[in-house]
Amino acid sequence: MACLLQRTKLSVLQMLKKIVKYTLRTLLVVLLLVLLIPALLYIPAVQDFIRGKAVGYASEALGMELSVGRIRLAFPLRLTVEETLLVDRSDTLVDCGKLSVDVALWPLIRKEVVVRSFELDRVAAHYRDSTGGLDMRIAAGQLALEEARADLRAQTAGIARIALSDGDIFLDLAESAPAEKADSTAPLAWSLDIRQISIGDTAFGMRTAPAATELSVRLADGEIEACRVGLGSQQLDVKSVLLDRGAYSYLTAPADPEQEPAAEPASPDDATPSLPWTVRVGSVSLTDNRAEYGTLGHRPAAGFDPAFIALSALDLTIDSVYNRGADIALQLRRLAFTERSGLAVRDASGRFEMDSTGIALSGFELETRYSQLRAELSAGPGILRMEPATPLSADLSATVNTQEIAALYPTAIPPALNDRTVRMKLTAAGTLTDIGRIGLDVSSPGHLDFTADGRAQNLLDPELLNASARFEGDFRDMDFLMELLPDSALRRRVAIPDQIGLHGSAATDRGALSVASTLAVDAGRIILNGRLDPRKESYDAELRCDSFPVNRFLPADSLGMLALSLTARGAGFDPFQTQTRTSLRAQIDHAEYRGYDFGGIGLEADLEEHRLSGKLSDRNEALRLSLLLSGMLTEEQQQVRIAGKVADFDLAQMGFTPERIGGSFLLDASASATRRGSYAARIGLDSIEIRNGYRTDRIRPTSVAFASDTASTRAEISSGDLSLRFSSRSPLDSLIAALTRSADTLTRQIRLQSVDMEQLQPVLPDFDLQATAGRNNILNNLLRSRKASFDALEIRGGNHDSQPVSLRMRVEGLASGGIVLDTVKLGIAQEARQLAYYLRVANTPGNLDHVAQAAVYGSLAGNTGQLNLWQKDRSGREGFRFGFDVAWTDSLIRASVTPRNPLFGFEPWEVNPGNYLVYRFDKRVEADLDMTHGTQRFALRSVTAPGSPDGIRLDIAGLNIGSMLELLPSAPPVDGVLGADVTLNLAPDSLCLRGDVSVAELSYAKQRFGNIDFGLFYGQGRGHRADARLTLDGTEVLAAGGDYRADRESPLDLTVTVPGLPLQPVNIFLPADMLRLSGDLQAKVHAQGTPDRLNLNGGVRFAGTEVRVPMIGTSFRLSSDTIRIADSRVRFDNYAVTAPNKNPLTIRGSVDLSDFARMKADLALRASDFQFVNVARKEKAPVYGKAYLDLDATARGPLDELVVRGSLALLGGTDISYVMQDSPMDVKERPQNVVTFVSFRDLDAQEPLDAAPQRDEHLAGGLLRRYFLRIIVADRSSVLDKRIEPRILSIGIFHEPLESPLGPHAVGAEASQVGSILPVVALLHAVEQRTAYDDVVERDLFVLPVQEGRDDHTAAAPQQLFGQFDVEVERHTPPAFGDRTDTGHDDDLLDRNRAEGFALPVPFDGDKVVVAAVAFHAHDLRAVVTDFGLALCT
Repeated sequence: MACLLQRTKLSVLQMLKKIVKYTLRTLLVVLLLVLLIPALLYIPAVQDFIRGKAVGYASEALGMELSVGRIRLAFPLRLTVEETLLVDRSDTLVDCGKLSVDVALWPLIRKEVVVRSFELDRVAAHYRDSTGGLDMRIAAGQLALEEARADLRAQTAGIARIALSDGDIFLDLAESAPAEKADSTAPLAWSLDIRQISIGDTAFGMRTAPAATELSVRLADGEIEACRVGLGSQQLDVKSVLLDRGAYSYLTAPADPEQEPAAEPASPDDATPSLPWTVRVGSVSLTDNRAEYGTLGHRPAAGFDPAFIALSALDLTIDSVYNRGADIALQLRRLAFTERSGLAVRDASGRFEMDSTGIALSGFELETRYSQLRAELSAGPGILRMEPATPLSADLSATVNTQEIAALYPTAIPPALNDRTVRMKLTAAGTLTDIGRIGLDVSSPGHLDFTADGRAQNLLDPELLNASARFEGDFRDMDFLMELLPDSALRRRVAIPDQIGLHGSAATDRGALSVASTLAVDAGRIILNGRLDPRKESYDAELRCDSFPVNRFLPADSLGMLALSLTARGAGFDPFQTQTRTSLRAQIDHAEYRGYDFGGIGLEADLEEHRLSGKLSDRNEALRLSLLLSGMLTEEQQQVRIAGKVADFDLAQMGFTPERIGGSFLLDASASATRRGSYAARIGLDSIEIRNGYRTDRIRPTSVAFASDTASTRAEISSGDLSLRFSSRSPLDSLIAALTRSADTLTRQIRLQSVDMEQLQPVLPDFDLQATAGRNNILNNLLRSRKASFDALEIRGGNHDSQPVSLRMRVEGLASGGIVLDTVKLGIAQEARQLAYYLRVANTPGNLDHVAQAAVYGSLAGNTGQLNLWQKDRSGREGFRFGFDVAWTDSLIRASVTPRNPLFGFEPWEVNPGNYLVYRFDKRVEADLDMTHGTQRFALRSVTAPGSPDGIRLDIAGLNIGSMLELLPSAPPVDGVLGADVTLNLAPDSLCLRGDVSVAELSYAKQRFGNIDFGLFYGQGRGHRADARLTLDGTEVLAAGGDYRADRESPLDLTVTVPGLPLQPVNIFLPADMLRLSGDLQAKVHAQGTPDRLNLNGGVRFAGTEVRVPMIGTSFRLSSDTIRIADSRVRFDNYAVTAPNKNPLTIRGSVDLSDFARMKADLALRASDFQFVNVARKEKAPVYGKAYLDLDATARGPLDELVVRGSLALLGGTDISYVMQDSPMDVKERPQNVVTFVSFRDLDAQEPLDAAPQRDEHLAGGLLRRYFLRIIVADRSSVLDKRIEPRILSIGIFHEPLESPLGPHAVGAEASQVGSILPVVALLHAVEQRTAYDDVVERDLFVLPVQEGRDDHTAAAPQQLFGQFDVEVERHTPPAFGDRTDTGHDDDLLDRNRAEGFALPVPFDGDKVVVAAVAFHAHDLRAVVTDFGLALCT
């Protein structure tokens, strides 16, 4: 048994030995195989074999073409793969030039991965996911990792360096990827340390759709230092970030207003919010970067465009960056950039913090090229949740130059505000719901100081908002704001005072607004107090002006102080609502215009329950009116009516007209409108009286009516026999639109040089116009006030589809200035493409026979026009016949004279063929015109001269003035031979005119004046320069020279010298029986200043000068003393006018010429025993005798409102006789057929005076009736200019009773005392008889009789003679009436009626009144002046 056991034991041992033997052999083989196979992997041939098999298998498995150029594995784990290419259907997915990786082997045993290096060279990849809408392209020159290490057990990783160069990554997202489900798993506990990340010349781009966006990043050099990422702790720490020369762009598609914003996906109910990451960055630095943000395809506008923001030269330095969730903190060290608009930020710094304690911006400073900003802002923790109790504080200060704003918004800053500095400071403190302190300071050096402070409560609830503020401002030297106004007439009239003050307060309480403010200029104020509640639609406001100087804002409009009060209160903003009510009250206490006070205007207006009522009144001296306002305002219809009386108005007192024009009328005006689009208006005037000086015209009722509906527009005017009707088949809005289109079409045709009536006519509004008028209407009354009138007027015009455009007017008996045109026709009409026009005049025999017919006619079409003139006298001779052919382009106007043989002055002329006159819009002129008639010549030719701009030369030789003047109505009887040689040189910025003009043998009324030569020079460049000389018969009589330069303190510098002007030749221009001059005039005057405010210095001297008045046969000698002119004052230093008896009339004082529009005199006139009449009795002598006077008077005030006060005494020895002559005038017709002037021979056939009616009828018949006057008085300018002595003008006969002739000047008498006719003779200032009808106006003569029962030796008392006129007179005892022995029954006549003395206040054109008491002897009508006073009154 033991042996068996031993044998068994041996057997087992042997078997175990075999097992171990073979096992060890097997293990050895396996070990050899294990060691041999990896070793084979290091063999290139094996590697190539494996590469081939693996590439083939992968290509088949992927279904793509994969190729690998070379694979090498070096010991232990250093792998290199070269030329890898993966292609799918000709689309290259991967192309890698070289992949190399070096992994440490033994750390793998310790569960560590150590990659010594990883490098990708020349790699490109393309990935497209059509399902997810992703298309990604990646390219890189090199991607390298150095010393990457990962500890799998400790879950840590580290990379020494990551470097990317020449990278290009682009993502195209066609659709948004589906939202990933929230990962609720716990975050990994890994941490990653990267010591350095370097990026060079790398670009990243991304494009998304359908919400199109484009993101582009290109970085030349970037570096991140010490980056640590803790996935478990969710922390990111970076030491520094450096980006150098980067370019960033983010562009989005234009917003679609119709597209609704996409709803944010709802979070699952069981979603657990993830913990926030903590990010810390030591510093961030950007150097020389560029950034763009904007809209795709947008073309940026000039300046700052928020749709395209582009920054260049962007430098940014930030440190201490911290972010965890909503907590943010950073320190801005530097920020600089230049925006595309030109705004350049030089530097910005500050600290920003936002955490659980609130938000704060501290130490923030920003500096640009011209501006600075500083800010300190803080808010409590509830600011993001808008909690009411959140504390707030702000302190901002800024200095802003408007150049910065102009760079951002070029059109917002006009040139006037450019380079202006504004300083601002804003402080605020409180809570979000109650800001207890707000302060604002705004200033601009030398111009503006504005401060405001206030508080605000309940800012988060507009319904409960309560805020108030006080403000105060001082504005100085703000004239530069004028340039903010458009370049118009208003801009040239407006001014801004040197200093304006503003203070007040404003508040809002639960939506109700209130204000109390005062604007102050000088001593004037505008005060506004008001309250407006939009919720309740109620308001209560008061505006008050106290002595406010409107003239400081509108200096050229003759305005002055304004004082008014205006109140408005009510409820409701819609006037058509029943509950709307309002009350308006206005009172103008003082309103100056042209020195006159228009105060006294009151307005009351009320609206309640649709009814409008009110009144307007004015009790001013120049305007008295009382008007009532009524109306109804509903949505369906609106009606307004103003009716009442304008009791009196005076346009002269208002300063509107120089003449005294006034009157009264009844006014009834109404207007209405309906919802259906109908409009109507009417203005009616009744009981119209117009006073022009002392003439009163009563005008027939006048009305203007207008109506428009959806189908037509109509307008009518009627006044007496005037009727005008306008109608159109278009409503008002269409009519206005048609007018606008017509104006646009015509403007375009003119611009294109193609006027075409066939194109213009269809766009013209459809209309029909008809008007007729006779002598009795408001238009004729207005013309008569301007010394014009007509007998009949007819107008016809229209535009209809069936007929061309036309407008025709016919006037009969058109009179003006003593000229009457019997028939005048004017018209324009369409003739196919042309617009034809004409003006024709025709006169009946006996009236203007030298202009029996005349016409101006022509046409206009395309860019050409014709103008023709023609005239013929009564005998059929043509006085002139010529025309012009005109054409224009966008650069010039060209005209030529036609025909070849025109007529001028009844004489045929020859004109050169191809003649032309050209004016270019660059101010150049060209001409080639040569017209001749015998020795007469008129030529215009272009000339060139070295060193001078091109010009034209006027050459006139031997031109007969008389024959040319024969063509003119009422032409002066001037004759002579005209010659001229004048050259005009024009350039865009200069002008030069030089030459000579002469008139040989100049004569007036066939009396020789002399040979005149006039030389002139005028140059315009930087200034103006002029020189002129005048010679008479070879002797220089006047010379003038000077210049004008606006840049000088005194722009004008002019000297006028009269070395010696003989006065005797001037006599031919003066009435022979009124004034004769002899001697010489010498003068030298120097003028400086501005044209509207001259400073004159110099003197005037009369050498050996006598003034003879043939009518009174007396000569007066003027002193040879120099009349000095100093500081624009003509100074009379006892200047003497010597009478025939050697006694002088002395003048002392001055006349102020500083304002030519309102020259003022301050003169004293004194004379003793002054003989002003010394005429022996001769046959046919109208006046003879002697007259002496004493005079002590003053003349003061403006020349057109001169007031003369003093005493005038007729001395003993005075004996003057006036013998009535035949009347020199024979006028057959005067206005209204009231006055007829007749020859005195016609009176011889009348019954003798003995046959006169009895005493009770005496005043209404007989010779006395025939000699009653209506005076024709010469116009003011004739008297002022010629200083004509008093004379008898005319005697007239009244054919109608005088209505209420007394007026305001007839003091102490009633109308019944005067009767209808009384005999008078008046001494008047008048012009020469032959021109008396050329420039005359009619004036009524007011008559005041002497009270009955007075002694023959006593005329009316001075106060009765002069009435209300402010005249001082001395009482004299006149000669007795009827002091001649041949008076006979005249004495008896005077005894029967003691009405022989008369005071005659005769208004003379509003300036002069002659007051005289006269009596008559009936046989020879010898006038005896009993007492005489002269008053020049306003």
